[in-house]
Amino acid sequence: AVERAEEILGVPGVDLGFIGPLDLALSLGVPFGSAEHEAAIQRVLQAGRRRGVPVGIYTGTTQEAKRRAAQGFQFTPLVTDLPFLQQGLNAAVQEWR
Repeated sequence: AVERAEEILGVPGVDLGFIGPLDLALSLGVPFGSAEHEAAIQRVLQAGRRRGVPVGIYTGTTQEAKRRAAQGFQFTPLVTDLPFLQQGLNAAVQEWR
C-alpha cells in the first residue's frame, strides 16, 4: 500500500490516512524504526500532503506524538487497542484465580 499511497489517498471519499507503524514494519518485512521503515512512513505522509488528506500515526509516548506532529502528522493517538486487550485479559486471569 505504501507504493500506492498517493493513489489510495486520492480516492474520492477517503478523508484520512492512518499508519499503524508496527503493522507497517511487519508488512514491509523491515525492522521497526529502521531507515526503510521511517522512509515508508514519510512517503505516506508526503502522499497525504500532496493529496490534501490528513495523515495520522499511532505513537506510544507524548514525546513521539510531539515529534510526529512536528513532522506534519495531524492525528497522533498515544494508545492502541493492545493495552485495553491486556487489561481485559489480566482482569479475566485475576477473576479466574
